[in-house]
Amino acid sequence: MAEASVSVEIRIARPISEVFAVMSDYGNAVRWQDGVTQSGQISPGEPRQGAQIQYTRKIGGRDFDTKATIARLDTDSAIRIESSGKLYTYSGGYDFAPDGDDATRVTYRGTIKTGRLLGPIGKKLAGGFESQMKGDLARLKVKMESGEL
Repeated sequence: MAEASVSVEIRIARPISEVFAVMSDYGNAVRWQDGVTQSGQISPGEPRQGAQIQYTRKIGGRDFDTKATIARLDTDSAIRIESSGKLYTYSGGYDFAPDGDDATRVTYRGTIKTGRLLGPIGKKLAGGFESQMKGDLARLKVKMESGEL
């Protein structure tokens, strides 16, 4: 079993309401998270605590489907996601804070624990977790500041 905890922070030159709207629309994950080929909320209605979301992420040439639960959703303030399965457990989320005129400080904190079934892929997954999150947030920043998102 491998475990990694990560904390990453980034400043996005867009208002909190816009950053939160993009990040709480789980269908947008394919546009800024590396390796995500499908994503979205599978529970009916608006994003809310208890709603289910699903991601397909390509890792090491294989597709991994993950169902997760929105554990907390505070508009313009915080998002928390939890997922548990045979391959890994995950808990993490984003905090949003104002950072100057019309800018947002996004802080990500998360922990991933891989199970024995993943073997060497699990160690690679846990080991690349921080790099993955830094890259994802950097892509989000570029896409939001350019108006693409």
